[in-house]
Amino acid sequence: FFVCMCAYVRACMCGMMQIREDITQHGIRIYPSGYDPEDEAEKTLADSIDALIPFGVVGSDRVVKVGSKEVYGRQTRWGVVEVENKDHCEFSQLRDMLIKTHMQDLKEKTDKVHYESFRRQRLQQHHEQASKYTGESNI
Repeated sequence: FFVCMCAYVRACMCGMMQIREDITQHGIRIYPSGYDPEDEAEKTLADSIDALIPFGVVGSDRVVKVGSKEVYGRQTRWGVVEVENKDHCEFSQLRDMLIKTHMQDLKEKTDKVHYESFRRQRLQQHHEQASKYTGESNI
């Protein structure tokens, strides 16, 4: 069992390194890149988050029995992958990053960047449709 899990972990690490290379090579921006920590504790947290990207996440809505406890997880031929176990899955770190440490930043980016972009596109489309009916072409 242990040898199989070690081989699985090595394969995952190789996959993560390849994904990181692809992200860098193609200039893909990943949230929370560009995050500017204000103090040393935030910088340490930001560095630990950057080290986890891309997150290795396993999701499950099924409860499985592990020893004497029941946990959310997936049964594989190597054993159970527990969603909340930091040794098995990085779901809890991803959740903590999004909910506990970066929620306000996410709200602001959603409002200022994504919503405004959506709003601008919709106004542009509305103006273009109105121009068709009136024959005007200036924007």
